[in-house]
Amino acid sequence: MKVEAAITDFLRRGVEVATGEPAEVEISTKGDLWLELRDGYGHDLLADVAYTADGPEGSLSGRTDDKGRLKHADIKLGIYKLTIGDVKIEVPVQRPGVTQPQIRWIGHVPAEKG
Repeated sequence: MKVEAAITDFLRRGVEVATGEPAEVEISTKGDLWLELRDGYGHDLLADVAYTADGPEGSLSGRTDDKGRLKHADIKLGIYKLTIGDVKIEVPVQRPGVTQPQIRWIGHVPAEKG
């Protein structure tokens, strides 16, 4: 990617000017979509709920775990459109190494049929 190479070169030169030492710079283009979903009041976890997330990596889907969490690791950075029932929100991918999920309060989520 040309933009990534230009940014990496710019940062490496900046560090060399600032410190007088050669520098290696690495820019991550991947991260984790890691969320904890709660009801609109923040009280109840949205456990075992189906979702889809559409973004730079394509379409991701699954079900939240028993703690209302979902995680897709090592995916392209960007904004993903998360859909649960008829609720849609935008969520960013977190940088690598983040130790806690993002917490999102989701309004009304209709009961699943079945």
